[in-house]
Amino acid sequence: YYPHSMDFRGRAYPMHPHLQHMGGDVARGMLSFKRAKPLGERGLRWLKIHLANLCGENKISLDEREEWVQRHADDVWDSAERPIDGRRWWMQQEEPFQVLATCIEIRNAEMHPNGPEQYLCRLPVHQDGSCNGLQHYAAMGRDALGGAAVNLTSAEHPNDVYSKVMDRVKAKVEKTATSGEGRMSELASKLLPEVNRKLVKQTVMTSVYGVTWIGARDQIESRLRERGWPAGLERREVARYATDMTMSGLAELFQDARNVMAWLGTCASITSKNWKFEKGGIEIDPEEVDEKEFRKRSFNPMVRTRDVEMCKQRELHSNADREKEEIEWVDDPNLHIGQPMRWTTPMGMVCVQPYRKVDNKKINTVLQTISVDIHSEALPVVSAKQRSAFAPNYVHSIDSAHMMKTAEECIGRGMDFAGVHDSFWTHPCSVDEMNVVLRDKFVEVHKEPLLEKLKAELEERHPHLAFPPVPKFGDLDLEEVRNSMYFFS
Repeated sequence: YYPHSMDFRGRAYPMHPHLQHMGGDVARGMLSFKRAKPLGERGLRWLKIHLANLCGENKISLDEREEWVQRHADDVWDSAERPIDGRRWWMQQEEPFQVLATCIEIRNAEMHPNGPEQYLCRLPVHQDGSCNGLQHYAAMGRDALGGAAVNLTSAEHPNDVYSKVMDRVKAKVEKTATSGEGRMSELASKLLPEVNRKLVKQTVMTSVYGVTWIGARDQIESRLRERGWPAGLERREVARYATDMTMSGLAELFQDARNVMAWLGTCASITSKNWKFEKGGIEIDPEEVDEKEFRKRSFNPMVRTRDVEMCKQRELHSNADREKEEIEWVDDPNLHIGQPMRWTTPMGMVCVQPYRKVDNKKINTVLQTISVDIHSEALPVVSAKQRSAFAPNYVHSIDSAHMMKTAEECIGRGMDFAGVHDSFWTHPCSVDEMNVVLRDKFVEVHKEPLLEKLKAELEERHPHLAFPPVPKFGDLDLEEVRNSMYFFS
């Protein structure tokens, strides 16, 4: 067993620092389940699909992946029987040690005297989500177009979200390049030969984590630099134009999901700022309230003081006085001290974002002066960080709940299970059953009114604040996830 720790979002991490399944290829290639189970009727098929996935052949259908391994049967056997002295095909792959371990299992299974079905296998087979963060965003917003791009709906072949965004970017760039008008047409003509899946992949991937326009521009400029573009104004201008096109294409493809992301950010911004209320509503400028006055009285982040004028008249001299005053003070609807975002996951775990300002204390010694950072819940929150981090942290808390619910059900059914966030592992003979479970649990999680519950929780905790209505949903049918072969594959 691996003891796990959980971060503030509920994500689980093995506590062992080196040999664990969240490690690199070498560690994963060495690990296997303690119990061995016979492959059964479809276990060998899943071993071959697993091998194809490890070799990067995961953009084709499952049948085509199995056929790809069959075409490389000589390489598989050579790798298993002569890993050092042979052709070393396994060393040419993206995950060489996991590939080698799988080649050995396939060879051993096919050599079993009673047939592959009777071979006792300990090797875990992985089922990975298709850009899992966007899957959760699309499900929350019932985004039909974006959901199809990340395989929430059934299809004969797996959809590749990076290629979908690339196609939209390419169409926009081609249109501008052929217009022949001005500087934009010139930039589009220079960018067009560079538009491919790799150019947009990192930006699409990090969009789940709230990547900014500047961050996306730097990512794309790095791709151009790797392709030999010299530093200078032209590279920067082309990168800016490519960033605009990529962000635009992503927004079009995931419109409902982006609305959810924006709504989550707005809620975090409202909660984490200092507000002074007037009879006519909220004064939008939080800077009008003196932060120092709030800091004097916010040693407990859950305490709300009376108005600023009363704060100025009071002088607290000791912790005892503070505790006494804390009891005597009552909530004042005219003031709100910026609070960290708190929410409850579908597993019932209460999450609190830890982003606060840091105080610094200098300690003078005989030899030197040491500067120590002071972290305390008494310090004010960092509103900008609370806002930018909330959407990705909320989604991570949802994907952790999905993994936990899947793990509970799998273990309850007698399956062995391991998970790395959005990658679920089990024996080859159990993959089909685990696939049913993980789809059922995803639908179960998102059938709950997650955003409505979050809004109600925020309103209950901050009754004096006004939160925007939950964004309108698209027309995605979550039940389609149960029949989507490539949702996890």
